[in-house]
Amino acid sequence: MDNLSGVKILIVDDEEFNVFILENVLELEQAKVASVKDGMLALKHLEADSSYDVILTDIMMPNLDGYELIKAIQASEQFSKIPIIAVSANAVGDEADKCKALGAVDYIHKPIDIEKLIEMIKHHLTITSSS
Repeated sequence: MDNLSGVKILIVDDEEFNVFILENVLELEQAKVASVKDGMLALKHLEADSSYDVILTDIMMPNLDGYELIKAIQASEQFSKIPIIAVSANAVGDEADKCKALGAVDYIHKPIDIEKLIEMIKHHLTITSSS
């Protein structure tokens, strides 16, 4: 997989600057990107369109945070197969382990290493398509 051509990615983050950067970088990789500002909106969005290949979710958001969103997605038969990559500025503690225990397939710290994120997405798409 050379780029992310045709890959549908849902970004869930309340920080407009983060969303702007991620959308632009991922679209340069030819991904199809949509974004919402919190977990509640993400669930509504997924109910309308569950054809996403990957979900990138921030952890600290209003209304429904990333932890609760990961739990809700994992509890849904319709969405539970979509790989979730948790994104957070919290670089200390056991947050990565907590996210993975809830069902996220991976975790990346802010500021995001874009090359690492793209490789992470490709890796999890390869695993998903082979299972």
